[in-house]
Amino acid sequence: MRFEGKSSTFGDNIPTDRLAAGDIVVSGRHVGQSSGRAIATKAFKSTGIACVVAESFARTFYRNCFEVGLPAIEVPGIQDLVNRGEVLPVDLAAGELVTTTTGARATGSPTDPCLIDMLETDGLIAARGEAPGAVRHRVRTPSARRRPGTAAADRRPAAAGTAPAGRTARNGGWKEPACLRQNPEPMSPRQSRPTHPTHPTHPTHLANLDLNLLVTLRALLRERNVTRAARNLGVTQPAVSAALSRLRRHFGDELLARAHGAYVLTPLAAQLAGQVETVCAATERLFATGRAFDPATTERGFTLLMADYPATVLGPPLSRLFDHEAPHAALHLQLIRETLGSGAGDAIRLVDAMVSPPLGHFRTPGVESAPLFHDRWVCVASADNPLCEAESFGIADLARLPWVVPYHRDEGYPSAAPATRQLTALGIRPRIAVRVESYRAVPDFITGTRRVALVPERLAAPIASAHGLRTLTCPVPLDPLEEHLWWDASHDEDPAHSWLRDLMARAAACLGA
Repeated sequence: MRFEGKSSTFGDNIPTDRLAAGDIVVSGRHVGQSSGRAIATKAFKSTGIACVVAESFARTFYRNCFEVGLPAIEVPGIQDLVNRGEVLPVDLAAGELVTTTTGARATGSPTDPCLIDMLETDGLIAARGEAPGAVRHRVRTPSARRRPGTAAADRRPAAAGTAPAGRTARNGGWKEPACLRQNPEPMSPRQSRPTHPTHPTHPTHLANLDLNLLVTLRALLRERNVTRAARNLGVTQPAVSAALSRLRRHFGDELLARAHGAYVLTPLAAQLAGQVETVCAATERLFATGRAFDPATTERGFTLLMADYPATVLGPPLSRLFDHEAPHAALHLQLIRETLGSGAGDAIRLVDAMVSPPLGHFRTPGVESAPLFHDRWVCVASADNPLCEAESFGIADLARLPWVVPYHRDEGYPSAAPATRQLTALGIRPRIAVRVESYRAVPDFITGTRRVALVPERLAAPIASAHGLRTLTCPVPLDPLEEHLWWDASHDEDPAHSWLRDLMARAAACLGA
């Protein structure tokens, strides 16, 4: 875990009113000696600082920093090396930093991986799902005074399911984190985290939501790492950690779960990923409406929905034109899934445009289209298939051979269905051996087998040469495959969308007849 920020240097005491978001605070010895309670570290974190570097910390204060998700590192002699205001890179895992003015390298104590794991999840308090600012205070009573030979009884019993600050749940009881004890024992950080409360069932109103969390959620789902997400957003790691904590409480789910030394998406997060991308793109389009559009300067994002076949053949010319004319814009390509089905009309409204054959269930009111390019169907077979050496390839062969069919369902996105329906009309019912959701996956299930497949000719040439396949002319005439551009009619007068439609047409023209 690395940080970089402007240094703010102080003595042994740190005034919080002089701290600025993103700063790396450099201080002296015994920091937090008189501020052990978690409320002090929460006050530090609320300022948005990136990290605290000190020559030494009071033990309780140091522990509470990780309780609330505030990075802290001990580096002896640091005050003599750092000048106020200089940019200071800090490597928490290695326990070192390098001054930018003199290049001097200072080495302190490397941070335990367990503690870094706590920081990635915004500290133990957030991981337990406690309300922000909730702090438990030790309550002493006259009967709690210790006497020789008696046990201490100076703490109010914790409520069921709770624990004193600075402790984590493990094996049914509460124990101090292993990496914060003098004699640690092996412990899995994931094992210590209880699940978040379930999401409330009452309806969520838009006015009650912080829509800025959408942008942070998108970055977290893309990067699967708090530090990288913060870097891409241009904010501090503690700010993203705090946002992740809020998102976890809202959804009642971890979203990012630790596994094998890295973070992975939970099932709910994986389900949210596509929806978040779609909503963010739609929101960006909404607020870009009405502005003067210049492709050379725009930073707008454009989202296209298509199968991997048009993405493969149309992608290269589209990419070159897009990069040349709109170097600062973003292009997001979403792949069609065969489960799209009758929801295609709604899917079109959530993106800028969709590339697809002119199928019936796309012909919905308010959806416009324009032809892009066409292709013809050819058969592909493994080069060692006896069919390739046969004197003839006839209708009987189509019926008896096993087939690999992309995007073929009784309901769903049927880009191969027109050819299949034509074969059925001729009395040929293909024996489907393998169904795949990708044209690019077809050759993997044909090489070295007797299987055959129908694929568009523009795609057949590159996959045949790369996978040892042969292309064969289909023994029956099939209607050509036509690819159209589809978009919601509400975009008709949008200058940015007009440019995109023209760009798509010019990219298709690069393919030739």
